[in-house]
Amino acid sequence: MGTVSPHSAWWFKASLALVALCAITGVLWALAERPRLKSLQELIDSLPKEGRGDDYVSSDTCRACHPREYHSWHRSFHRSMTQVASEASVLGPFEDLHVDSMGWDYHLTRRGEEFWVDMPDPDWAMYRQRQGERVREVKNPPRVRKRVVLTTGSHHYQTYWVPSRFSTVLQSFPLVYLIEEERWIPREHAFLRPPGSDRMVPQWNYQCIKCHSTGPIPGLDLKTGMLDTKVGEFGIACEACHGPGQEHVEANRSPYRRYLHHLTGGADPTIVQPERLDHTLSSQVCGQCHGFFSVKDGHDWAQRGFAYRPGDRLEESRHYFRFDDPPEPDPELEQLLRDTRESLDSVYWPNGSVRASGREFTAMRESACFTRGTISCLSCHSMHDSDPNDQLARGMDGDEACFQCHAEYRDRVREHSHHPVESEGSRCMNCHMPYTVYGLFKAVRSHQIDNPKADPSTARPNACNLCHLDQSLGWTAKYLTEWYEEPTPVLTPEENLVAGSVLWTLKGDAAHRAVAAWAMGWEPALMASGRGWEAPFLAELLIDPYTAVRLVAERSLRKLPGFESFRYDFIGAEEDLARSREDALRGWKEAGQQSLDRKGTQIFVGEDGALWRTGFDLLLAKRDNRPLNFRE
Repeated sequence: MGTVSPHSAWWFKASLALVALCAITGVLWALAERPRLKSLQELIDSLPKEGRGDDYVSSDTCRACHPREYHSWHRSFHRSMTQVASEASVLGPFEDLHVDSMGWDYHLTRRGEEFWVDMPDPDWAMYRQRQGERVREVKNPPRVRKRVVLTTGSHHYQTYWVPSRFSTVLQSFPLVYLIEEERWIPREHAFLRPPGSDRMVPQWNYQCIKCHSTGPIPGLDLKTGMLDTKVGEFGIACEACHGPGQEHVEANRSPYRRYLHHLTGGADPTIVQPERLDHTLSSQVCGQCHGFFSVKDGHDWAQRGFAYRPGDRLEESRHYFRFDDPPEPDPELEQLLRDTRESLDSVYWPNGSVRASGREFTAMRESACFTRGTISCLSCHSMHDSDPNDQLARGMDGDEACFQCHAEYRDRVREHSHHPVESEGSRCMNCHMPYTVYGLFKAVRSHQIDNPKADPSTARPNACNLCHLDQSLGWTAKYLTEWYEEPTPVLTPEENLVAGSVLWTLKGDAAHRAVAAWAMGWEPALMASGRGWEAPFLAELLIDPYTAVRLVAERSLRKLPGFESFRYDFIGAEEDLARSREDALRGWKEAGQQSLDRKGTQIFVGEDGALWRTGFDLLLAKRDNRPLNFRE
């Protein structure tokens, strides 16, 4: 009979111990993971379903064959526009904070990887608003504790969503986290909205879902009024631009077919490549979100989502508004005009050019470059070979973008622009795509490509005076007539003598003031116009009735000499705002008015450096106070 050696016995015992240790470790890991897995399941259960169960396959499926494109998309702000709330996606702090929103308290807390808020009940607020009540004045609303489950935005600011008691509805957690300022503000202050407006109580399923997700289906049940919302994917993903991918995936399971397409470079009919579409259809792929539209069948959209797929014609299922001389009568726009002028003012300048951000397709389609040429969004932008900040294609951040079609100007820049070749005044986009559109606390380029005009009847700030802030419309009109034979407009004495930026800042509506305030902090404009004299005008905007205008003014003021560390809270109490204005004016005087490099009646600054207060106040008394509620 054999015997077991001491060495074998030792290995046997050690193996048993190792097995026991692994088993115990596994049990402990499972026990430790159980709360996390339970938390994750609760999070998933509280969200609209990601995955439609039809021909949408998700970006994860695309990744296997298209890793480079997946990587470039993954680093984009399109991808992170909508994200499940997590440690990686939530940018705002939640560590036991109390944030006040116009008298309502929000208590933000964090529990491990979960983000929670004790808040006024958003379902209650939604119901009250739908009954026609103003909830802003309610002092003690009912409160609930909600988990933050979804985020919107990751570039300039971020908003958040919490579950509702009504099926898959997501209610707004109505605070916004400003990324640059690293602070929380009430949602109402993040938009250009009339002072005194009621609280914003939006639902993700009705509004943000349209453009901030891929393949959205609100899922309205007409009998119960409840929603069973689904999306192909949170965020703007592959199938938003290329269409549903199921057929493409099935067809390309064959390696023979894949390599044949790779070698021949031929089009694959199972998927949409926007760059292979004509300029109209490829631009409409972007226009499905970047446009001002209404769906033709609202009930069908609420039940089944958009009928549009990339490659289709948008006008088959949607109505896109055209303001400026449409080729045929636009009955829906006319009805909108009859119903409320405010709706149009929230999108268009009075001359019909777009002034609210996010409507680039609406603007571009009115440009001669589009109607008489073949420009498309992809002429300048690239989704897979660009910086995420603006997604301009490689080399398209300057004049080369325009020289693609207008090559005859490549060697005639000075002759055409009448500015030094190296100057900002010779950059095509500064003249033909000026910063006249507002959104996200800044001015952005107009995509309605046109020529500068000093005609005040358009009401839109012109490119020349947005750079030459210290000059009048009369000055601009003179040069446009002399250089380009533009008709000389009829101007008032004010328009002939007072700088355009001064008129927009003091007399203009909220959009004029926001755009002018931004321009007063734009480096090319400060180089052309001098820096320092703008301070009193920006100081006045520190008490503007629109909170968004105040933040834009603050940001520009900090770019002027002596104001780099200026202390100001743009959502502070009225007395604090007034004190900040006086502090800014005092700081301007102490900085030395005598050293200003720009003086003159057109900017209300005398030779002694003093502000001409009488003229300043006369224009201020003429301010356009019509309410504006921008549709960003």
